[in-house]
This record gives sequence, C-alpha cells and structure tokens, in this order.
Amino acid sequence: MGIDEQIVLAKTTFKLDPAAENPFTGTIHFNWKPYVQLHASGGKEPPPNLLDEFLDDSGPIWKPLPHLELPKDFDLPSSAAASREYKAYEEDTPNDDYQILEQSLQRFELAPSRTMTAVHFLLPNGWRSNDGLLVRYGGNRIARARTEISFGDWRIRLDKLAHADRDYHKSLINARGYGITHIGRISRFDNKEFRSEDFRTILKSLNFAFSLMTGRHTSALLPIGSSARKAVWTQWDSARVDPAEPIESFRDSHIANTQFTELGRKVLATCTNELKADVLRLVLKYLIQANRSPDPELAVGGYVTGLLLLAHNILVVENREVSGNYFRNTSADILIGRILNAAKIDMSIPGHFEFLQDVSDSLKSRDGVTRDALGCITKIRNEVMHPTSQRILSWSAKQWIECRIVAHYFLETCILYWLDYKGQYSSRMASPRWAGDTHPVPWG
Repeated sequence: MGIDEQIVLAKTTFKLDPAAENPFTGTIHFNWKPYVQLHASGGKEPPPNLLDEFLDDSGPIWKPLPHLELPKDFDLPSSAAASREYKAYEEDTPNDDYQILEQSLQRFELAPSRTMTAVHFLLPNGWRSNDGLLVRYGGNRIARARTEISFGDWRIRLDKLAHADRDYHKSLINARGYGITHIGRISRFDNKEFRSEDFRTILKSLNFAFSLMTGRHTSALLPIGSSARKAVWTQWDSARVDPAEPIESFRDSHIANTQFTELGRKVLATCTNELKADVLRLVLKYLIQANRSPDPELAVGGYVTGLLLLAHNILVVENREVSGNYFRNTSADILIGRILNAAKIDMSIPGHFEFLQDVSDSLKSRDGVTRDALGCITKIRNEVMHPTSQRILSWSAKQWIECRIVAHYFLETCILYWLDYKGQYSSRMASPRWAGDTHPVPWG
C-alpha cells in the first residue's frame, strides 16, 4: 500500500437521511488528508427546492452528524452473508464539512449483534522492527515480523507487512504521511465466538499501547470480524492517527517487537481498571502533544504537566501517600521527585548536557540554589507558565532543547514505571547513543 493512499470501502447506494426518498450513488472511502476521516461521496437527482435549502441560514449553528444507511442487500467484503442490521454513532462534536453531497462520518458499525471468532485490523504508521516470530511472505521470503500477546482468554497477533521496510518508513517520515505498516488479529484461545462489545476494551487498550510505542497517536483501523472464514461484522471509524514524524521514544528497532509484547501486556492489564485507563488516556495526550509541538517551551510545559498528573494519581489516589491538600501546596519538583526516586531514575544533569548545566548555573547565580535536571525543568517551566517582571525569560534555544529532552525522558519513563513495564529501553539520555544500545529499566 502506498503513502496517503485512499482506501475505498464500498461502491454502493446510500442515504444520509433515513427519511430521504432517493439514495445517493457513490463511494464510501477512508481518507488520510487533510485529516483522517471516513467519507461518503455521491450524487442523485436534486430536488426542486435544493437551492432554497442551500441558501437558508436560519437553522441551528450546530449541525448533526449524518446517519449513514446502506441498502438492505449490502454485503461485507468476501461476500459475507452478514446480518442486515446497521447503526451509526453520532458524537457531540462540530462538523465543518456538513455538505449536501459529501459527508464526513464518525463511526459506522455493520451487523453489531453478529458473533465472530476473530477480528482483523490495520495499523497505520507503526514502528520499524528487526525482531519477532517468523512470518512467511510470498514465495520463499521469511522475516521476523510477528508479535504475539496473551492476555487472559485473548490472543493478539500483530504482523509487520512485507512492504513496511526501512525505506518505506523513511518515505513515510519524509512525506509526513500515512501508510499501513501492520495487520493485527484478535481471537480467543478457546475459539469461542464473541461480539463486538466483548473486545472493545481490548482494542482501546491496544490503541494506547500503539501510541505510547510510537510517541504519537495511532489506532487500529477498519476492523473486520469473521466466523468460519467469512466476514460477518465491520466497523468504519474516523480514528485518531497522526502523520508519521521522527519522534524519539524508548523503543529500539532491534528489539521493538519484544518491547511491544511486554508493553502491550502491561497496558492491557492497567486498562482493566477504568480509572487507570482514563489516567493513561490523559497522560498520553500530554506526552504526545508535547512530542509533536514545534515549540520547546510549550513541550516542556506539557511534559511537566503530564508528570504532575501521574504524580497525583500515584501519590494521592493509588498509594495514598499524601493528602490532596499536601499535593496542592507542594512544589512540582518535590512531587515529581518522589516518583522519579521510587523508579530509581537518575535526576542529575548528564555531563554532555552542557546547556542544561548552564541553566542550573544561571539559576544558582540568582538564588543560590543548586538544581538537578528536574529542578531546572520545573523552574523554567514555572517562569513560562507564571511570568513576572522579576523573572528573566531569555533562555537560549539550545537550553530549551536540552530541557525538553530531559522532560520527555522523565515523563516517558515514569509512564513505563507506572505501567510496571519490565523490558529493555533505549535511553535518550545516553551518550553516545546508537541502534541496539538498550538497557534494563532502572526499577526492574
């Protein structure tokens, strides 16, 4: 599959208003740009009052998302004899693309009550890897490309596609594009049938793991459920997927599939608790938005806020080590430092971070306080978030960049610590740093 290649899901007749008499004739497809969306495009004989309706601006500002209705004889891929049930979900979000003949849809599920024995899905903008179980592609080509995760009664399998080699990933990143890199499968060990609601938590948890692994939002796309090797269910979804970007993370291409096996299990276990799943969702937002921010000042602020969110959850909610009042009245470096100390994460300034050392020296010349790496990033973050005429806001770009690297490292490793990840990781604090240079996590 090429980069940014549109995925055509169906060529059919369809309605966007169940009360409409005549259906549209056109295509339903999955677009990557200008943003990831499910799109229905078609045409029909216009009604006499079409122009009056188009010019009428007396309706509400917020428009409802369209309801997609397919013909009763619509078949799933593989000509499955699927149930003719369908339903569409409407979300309370604005939709600027509300037009007459082209509509952006949020989610459409076909045959929601059908049972299945396996679900296959596509993963866009995944990671490059050189390890894993053996997979045979066409002909005699064999590669280490498979990851398998066992979780309770569930078996998850993820295979790297044959075209997703090093050059393909480079092209994706250079184009800041989108492309399918993996195909996944979810099933039960006992081969019992299940319904879509039975594995929604599994799929949601995997999306968290995919995003943490890549350092940007990515999600399982276009799942198809099957039974007796025939497709019986599908869901078309406008999932959250960020363009491919060169974002650093704890992963290493030499052992990436091994890392994901451990990470996937830990995320799945964490998300069995509803509160923890929500904390992970929120802290990943801070991590990813900071990762993708072109501004290092805003990125440092995002990382530190994510660290405070995680510290509150661990210290106040889970372990009950401190009270909410203590947390509100204690400085960020002390609160975050408790988590970093528990995880045995070194907070000293690395010797090769000369510009971060300059920050520490400059701050000491002001107030006489010697600060480690954590003290530096929380202090200059506070200067940006709470500026005063007495504070100097003239840190150099290189100083901010080194602060950003450290803040990113602290938040990512704290998330791994909280998840109880016990695998290897690649530390961006190391110097020199090269592919294959991985270490056990400090808390292991």
